[in-house]
Amino acid sequence: TTLPPSSSPRDEFDLGIGYMQRKDYALAEETMRNFTQHFPNDRQVADAQYWVGESLFQRQKYREAAESFLAVTSKYDTSAKAPGALLRHGRAPAA
Repeated sequence: TTLPPSSSPRDEFDLGIGYMQRKDYALAEETMRNFTQHFPNDRQVADAQYWVGESLFQRQKYREAAESFLAVTSKYDTSAKAPGALLRHGRAPAA
C-alpha cells in the first residue's frame, strides 16, 4: 500500500479513489477500510463504505459486496450514496 501524502482524512480518501480509478480494487478496498477505521466520524465514511462494496463487486465477491452496500443503506441511510448502494446491492448476484 502507498501511504497518502499526509495523514488527513481527505488525502487517505483520495488515495482510495485513485486506486478505484486505476482499477486496483484490492488496494482501494484496503485503503477505504483503513479510512473508515481511522476516521469513523468523518463525513465521507458512508462514501468510503460504498467504495469498499464497489471494490468487492468488481472482484466478483458479491456476497461481501452486498453486505457492504447493505451497511451503507442501513447505517448511513441519509447519505448521498445510499440510493446507489441500494441499487448495487440489488445487482449483486445471489451468493
